[in-house]
Amino acid sequence: MTSFHPYPANATISNTEISDVMLDTLKQLTVEEKVTLLTGRDFSSLAAVPRLNIPPIKVNNKTTSKIPGTSCSNSSLARR
Repeated sequence: MTSFHPYPANATISNTEISDVMLDTLKQLTVEEKVTLLTGRDFSSLAAVPRLNIPPIKVNNKTTSKIPGTSCSNSSLARR
């Protein structure tokens, strides 16, 4: 299985394009796949959806964790 990248890694993507890809992907998910994504594969990751080429997604519930290459002050979550 290849990783899920609808655009090349060096592409400039607008928020609208990201939203469009996300909404299109959500529309393609079955109810069972959506429930599986919500319940997770195990304690630290969400299940893959091979049919849509979506890999398992690692999650982290630590308050001190951060995404590599970002800081809390510049993350989109901090601006909400």
